[in-house]
Amino acid sequence: MPRAFGPARSRVSTLNRVLARQEKEIIETALEECYGQVSGPSGAAAKLGLPARTLDSKIKRFKINKYRFTVPRAS
Repeated sequence: MPRAFGPARSRVSTLNRVLARQEKEIIETALEECYGQVSGPSGAAAKLGLPARTLDSKIKRFKINKYRFTVPRAS
């Protein structure tokens, strides 16, 4: 007897989109608080408890422009 997965798969898909959006928002918030710095002791990776390479991968996957969080330097 075949099982119907339609509504259950739809809920999982919706949940995955919500979690991905939340993860992206958390990463953007950390980058904003760290002025776009990803690695180092005062970087977003340390703040999030992630290796810098992992955070870099997530930034690329979510297509986040980390440079928009940097502070312009005075000339």
